[in-house]
Amino acid sequence: MIIPGRRATALASAAGRTWPKAFTQPSTSGGRVSDAASLLARTAKNIAPSRRAYADATVCSMSTASAPVCLCSNCLLATVATTPVAVAMRPQTMCLGASARASSTEIQRELKPGLQALEDSLGKKSRELWNVIKTGRTHLQDATPIRLGQEFLGYQGQLKRAERRVAFATVELLELAIGGTAVGTGINAHPKFAPRVCDLLSLEVRIPLRETDNHFQAQSALDGAVMVSGVMKSIAVTLTKIANDIRWMGCGPRAGLGEIEVPAVQPGSSIMPGKVNPVIAESVLMVCQRVIGNDVTITAAASSGNFELLVAMPVIAEALLESITLLGRCAENFAEQCIDGIVATRRGPESVEAGLMLGTALAPVIGYEAAAAIAKEAAKTGRTIREVAREKTQLSEAQLTDLLNPEKMVEPSDRVLPVSG
Repeated sequence: MIIPGRRATALASAAGRTWPKAFTQPSTSGGRVSDAASLLARTAKNIAPSRRAYADATVCSMSTASAPVCLCSNCLLATVATTPVAVAMRPQTMCLGASARASSTEIQRELKPGLQALEDSLGKKSRELWNVIKTGRTHLQDATPIRLGQEFLGYQGQLKRAERRVAFATVELLELAIGGTAVGTGINAHPKFAPRVCDLLSLEVRIPLRETDNHFQAQSALDGAVMVSGVMKSIAVTLTKIANDIRWMGCGPRAGLGEIEVPAVQPGSSIMPGKVNPVIAESVLMVCQRVIGNDVTITAAASSGNFELLVAMPVIAEALLESITLLGRCAENFAEQCIDGIVATRRGPESVEAGLMLGTALAPVIGYEAAAAIAKEAAKTGRTIREVAREKTQLSEAQLTDLLNPEKMVEPSDRVLPVSG
């Protein structure tokens, strides 16, 4: 992003400040500095939207035609950078301030709306499926009953907490290294340069950016970016769990669990007619794998700093921006193309009566050992818990109906139940 002279003056005026004349006067010199900045600005306008934030980040935000200020940590001079070296470096160098700005903007523009859309979709689906009771599973084995809506409520809870972590981590991106110049000492920088730049950037992107209170750590390390990447990885882990559960619950439809049907968003198999593959959930998994890989890249790059400068900013910024954009877009697509269209089948409720873990509800009345014996007998003979309990206990039909009522097993009660999973 290039701020022309008059625009920079207007922004500075809006901030209640007077910007130094060197940064706002019209161009008189032209030459390689102006040409390089203009070329990069034109390139940014023509690239795909998913990559535009990265291109924007490579252009120093306070550059003007006559005063192209390099905000990169290794040449932030707060003076007119006119040397051939500075001119050559700028298009290839990711500046600390611009990277933080781009990441923060992408979180606001892509990630938060995507996560919110998915959370809303999961909440709506939870309410829609609340009355469907199915068999729960622990260790991939049958467990006590659960509402299908409760499972989706769990997914919604994961997304809500992911949004909280994003909000917390975003604060790390608001601290800019602007003003530290060469090694963090601030040599050749006016004392008011950094706060004024932060004011201008904050006005431009509507995010409260601020100068760091410790330039030495800000230029020699990017621990905040590592933290934000860690949050992106945690979101990828969350989405992986949800997408895998959706795939498993929908597997079949005849030879698998078949508890839900996912929307058919493609013709299906080219060789097996009528086959509905969970391609949206699978695309989510691939995004998550990429984000987890990006986190490894960021971790390795951020640990490579030496003394007063971390030179791996470009790869860190590229990987972090990609993770943010991918997660936001895949979360929104997951909601619209998959979650919104999920419907329950009869397989889940039908499996509850045949489930062996219904015996858990008998334990408070007849004891754990007796309930376990009934479950083993039912498993061996293929009969239900209810059928074996009629034969092996003195419980009446009314008592069995009350004890084996699935709706009473999906909420807390004052009955003392076994605690082993």
